[in-house]
Amino acid sequence: MRTNLLRNGFPERKLHLIYNGLDPDRFKPLRTREQVLAELGIGKAAPLAGIVGNIKKWKGQEVVIKAMRRVIDRFPGARCLVIGDASENDREYMEHVTGLIASEGLGGSVIITGYRKDVPDLVNCLDVLVHASVEPEPFGRVLLEGMALGKPVISNTIGSGPEIVIDGVTGLLVEPGDEKSLAEAIIRVFGDPERSREMGRAGRKRLEELFPVSENVKKTEELYLRMLP
Repeated sequence: MRTNLLRNGFPERKLHLIYNGLDPDRFKPLRTREQVLAELGIGKAAPLAGIVGNIKKWKGQEVVIKAMRRVIDRFPGARCLVIGDASENDREYMEHVTGLIASEGLGGSVIITGYRKDVPDLVNCLDVLVHASVEPEPFGRVLLEGMALGKPVISNTIGSGPEIVIDGVTGLLVEPGDEKSLAEAIIRVFGDPERSREMGRAGRKRLEELFPVSENVKKTEELYLRMLP
């Protein structure tokens, strides 16, 4: 976003970076992992990936599904949650996604949950949270949600991903739209549980240090005070 603003003539001296924030103590599951997995019909030992967000083409659900085809070759019991629903304008893409799940033979492996109010419960069940947008996002709040619950996160090398995720430390970065690289990243997380837990812990620490909502409020107040006469 900064690059785009500068390219279009916005004065650099007027640019101020204030990250969106999240209060990790308010993003908490209300049910146990076992309870949620039982509701979804997923075994406790199944490696579980997930993507959260509106089902839209640029959000990359298709990329995740294609990646899971490769992941299941390595981990046959793996499962994936597509957490979210599509608006009326995106029903055609929803049909494409559901058709892709069927054509890839993933009907028992990829679950579209639809709209959910209990997102913390679902994210808490994941072994890895995937952010797969194929277009740059100003800020991927869902990454903070995964970090709040101590999950390793996978994001892309575009948009805010590299600012939020430290590659190899709090998660992994892959090229957008590359299902092969995404599959390899998911397999890497599934294949090394201890390292994955370390990344999750590091992500939670990074959230607390850099992205707490209190820091967002503080910097916003400071900016307003500088602007006021």
